Amino acid sequence: MVVNDSLHFKQAAQELLPHVGHKLNIIWEGGDAAQETVGVVCEDCQAVLLDFAPESATAERPDQDRVKYEGHYDVGRDVCYVEVFKPGKSPYPLQERQDIVNHSPTGIAWGYGGSGPAQCAFAILMDYFEDEERARALYQQFKFAVIARFAPNSDWTLNGRQVEHAIARIAANLQA
Repeated sequence: MVVNDSLHFKQAAQELLPHVGHKLNIIWEGGDAAQETVGVVCEDCQAVLLDFAPESATAERPDQDRVKYEGHYDVGRDVCYVEVFKPGKSPYPLQERQDIVNHSPTGIAWGYGGSGPAQCAFAILMDYFEDEERARALYQQFKFAVIARFAPNSDWTLNGRQVEHAIARIAANLQA
């Protein structure tokens, strides 16, 4: 790889330096019919160090740092719900997407490895990636890696960067 922009090179070098001696894993998605998305994940730190996706693959993806999912528990109604924040849009309630995958007709939940958290994981990935095939392939692992770890019936926040890191870890484990 040749980098012509010294600023980008210095920034990449500074971010990689703390990982010298760590186990790194290269992950990719796509294949013959699609352009590849390539990343480098530090297995020791579980951090995404480099992430490359061709322009067409990233055009529809939201800015990781400006996407936020906020989980809330309404004690009075005994119901969990998630509010979504994306740039250029008013905050909106997360669609639970039982129309595609129906694990939990009573709604989403978190804090354990059951049907409510599965519904929540699928709904977040569907909203974030807007790709049913990708959401279906990853939501069960995402449930265990992220959603099941939130405290039950409590508030939480998850940003796009955290979603991307969790998916990169899942993809790296699937490659291994």
